Amino acid sequence: MESKLMVEQVFSCINSIIERYAGSKNRAGVVKRFRARARSLPQEVFSRGLAYTLVYIAARSSRDAVERGLEEKITECRDVVNSVGELADKTNMGEEELSYALYGAVILYLAKRLGIVKLNRLESIVCEALNNVVLEVKMWPVIDWLKRVAEAYISE
Repeated sequence: MESKLMVEQVFSCINSIIERYAGSKNRAGVVKRFRARARSLPQEVFSRGLAYTLVYIAARSSRDAVERGLEEKITECRDVVNSVGELADKTNMGEEELSYALYGAVILYLAKRLGIVKLNRLESIVCEALNNVVLEVKMWPVIDWLKRVAEAYISE
């Protein structure tokens, strides 16, 4: 599944996060925290499963923020990053919560954009992932590419 579209979308998401937060005075740590999520959460997906990890991510941030990646009006990853950022600003979300929200929303955006999921609610995707091992297997390369690009583009 290492298609050109997948890789382009992953780069787009990482670049959008860097562009929005790297120069931010009050949210500069979000980029490094996102990198930490991208490095650690794939292990959760592989050991505990995609469904559990998605719920964990939503618990560490918010369901509303994570579901921003599934919105029909979203056409680019930059839109996801901005939508999650606007919600974070409204709700006074901290950098740690925001990094989880961004990671979760980006994962769901990529899954939807790449046609891996067609559903629009986190709950529906979690239930689908529990019953459909193919969905999880299709997400593995997406999650791995996101990890590697984050490691390459975001310094510690």
